[in-house]
Parts: sequence; structure tokens; C-alpha cells
Amino acid sequence: MKKIYIVSPTSSITGRTRLYKLAQILTENNYEICHYGWKRADTDILIESKKLNIIESSYILKGGGYGGIKNKLYYLLWIPAVFFRLLFLKKSTIWVLGLETAFPAVLASMFRGHDIVFDDADRMVQLFNFNLPVRLILELLERFTSKKSKSHIIPSKERYNYFTSKMLEVKNLPTRNNVSKANGLSIDISILERINKKVVVYANGWLGETRGANFIGQLLDEIDKDNLDIILLIAGRVDSEQLKARLNNKNIIYLEELKYEDALKYYRVSDYILTLYDPKIEINRYAESNKWGDALAFHVTPVINRDVITAKFLKEIAIFVDYDNCNSFVNYLKAHPLKNKSSQEFEDIIKTLIPFESGILKALL
Repeated sequence: MKKIYIVSPTSSITGRTRLYKLAQILTENNYEICHYGWKRADTDILIESKKLNIIESSYILKGGGYGGIKNKLYYLLWIPAVFFRLLFLKKSTIWVLGLETAFPAVLASMFRGHDIVFDDADRMVQLFNFNLPVRLILELLERFTSKKSKSHIIPSKERYNYFTSKMLEVKNLPTRNNVSKANGLSIDISILERINKKVVVYANGWLGETRGANFIGQLLDEIDKDNLDIILLIAGRVDSEQLKARLNNKNIIYLEELKYEDALKYYRVSDYILTLYDPKIEINRYAESNKWGDALAFHVTPVINRDVITAKFLKEIAIFVDYDNCNSFVNYLKAHPLKNKSSQEFEDIIKTLIPFESGILKALL
């Protein structure tokens, strides 16, 4: 059986949708998985799905939390932690998440000969508002890391102002297994009764001030004001205090945080999925949402703020709105209360994309 190491600045594999899908694919293809992660807070729990073939999980860094100056300082500790852990590992295939992991992994591979797969899910130079000198240095490190890696997985070519032969564009699609499992899961009868004959607007994942929480609040105001026959289905982590205070509203069904396939199953009863990203943050203008792939798989119309450059491939099926104003979406709902996109439009887009499984396996060849 083949062995692969996943190194990520996360507490677990199952806690990050992208890594969870990756681990599923690796398990299905007879890989043994070892995970080296970062425990940022005492509340982090290292619990992995028993269905994944994870034979080892350990932390190579602890502390730092999830925000503030202390967290940023711990990123500087993460880099040597990765380097020295991999320096003392015999030659292996290693899947690394982010430049902060890939750069030290590539340095270690120069001594050990590791095969490094650089999974660049969130391009670092676009994540934070770096000054120009720091940005230029990071981009040089990124280009070096890309060239020295076995493969450089990118979710979108639009994010980059250069190209290397190692780059492979893989969109964030659910796997066939994900879709099959979600279709086999039951939905509580009480939820089905509440949404019966209503328009269902779904919002899942991380819902905070930079992820559309204010838009959802505005939408709820309009639904209440005009007594619209619309249900908001909300699942995930709600960071907005204003939105938290309204989760008991009669027009909201709050499902809390869900496992990936449990979140997927609700696309079956949804008409629209909200995917909103504050354009003031550069990486958000180049978003590559897992929810777009989920929407394609289940033929649900994505609602995207028009500032997102990378959403152009969805122009035939998506609704584009202003990030901080729900009026155009409300007007659309009033004019088109039910789905008006054909299944073929979704399938035509899917045919142009590399299936997630195929992209992952190609990166390992």
C-alpha cells in the first residue's frame, strides 16, 4: 500500500473540506495517510473520520490561536517546524497546504528528495494586505516553490500573473462519492414540511462579516417586511453577532455546523445558494468556493457578488449581486420565485472542468 503525508496548518483533516475530499480520494486509491498538523487552540480536537485510511496524526506545532498578532507570529514558527520535521523524514510523497507549508517542505526536499505536491488553495500574497516589498518577496518564494514542487495545484489561473509547468488547475468540485453519499442521506421530515412549496435560499460554511452575514440580515428584513414565501436554510459557523441574534426567526431554519455530506444533502431541497465574499479583501475577488462545485453537482443556482473575477465560468447559471445590497436579489426572487435554469446548463459547465478526483490523482503521477 502506498503512503502519503499531508502537512497542513490545520488541527485535523476532516475539519477542512478540501483536505477531507482529498483524504477520501487517497483512501479510495489505497493510500495510507499520515497527517502533521497545527493545534492552534486547546479546544481543537484531533478526531478524524474512521472511514479515512489515516494511520498517523500528530501536531508539529501547538498554540497561537486563530487571530491577532500572536497567530501571525506562530506562522513564523510553523515554517521551521515543517522544515525540521520533513528534514528527518525519509524520502516520501508529501501533500502540503499553502505556501507557508510548501516553501519549507521544498527546502527539506532538497536534502531528502521528497516529492512535494503544493496545494495552493488560498494564495498567500492575496490573503493579507502586505506592503509591496513583502509581497514581491513572497511572490519570488512562491515561484521558486512552484518550480521545485512535483505539482502545484491551483483552483484558478486568474489568481496568478505567471505560469510554471508544474501548475495544474483543479476546481473545487465535490467527488462522485460525496454526491452519492449526500443523495443517500435522509432529511428530517419536520424540515421538509417547513420548506414545502417555499423558495429555499441556502447559506452554509463560514458566515461572518466578510462572508455575506450583512446581506443575509438584509434579505431577512425584506422577507419579513413583504411576507415573502421564502425560507433561509443556514448551516455552519456564524460569526456575526447580529445574525446570531436572529437565528430563531420564523423564516430561518438553522442547522448548526454540519459534516460535509450532511451539508451537501440540503442542496437537494434548495433553489439558491449564497456565496458572498467581501471584495475589499483581495483574495475574495479571486474566490474559488467549494459551494460553486456543490451547486453545479446539485443544479442549484449560486448567488455571487459581481466583484468576484473568478466566477465568470458560472455566468450562464449564476445570479450576480452587489455584496452589500440584497435589493437586486430580492427583485429577482419576486420575478422568478422558482428555479429557471435547466439541468443541461449545469451539466454543460461541469463537462468543461477536470473532475476533482482526476485532478488529485494527476498531481500525484
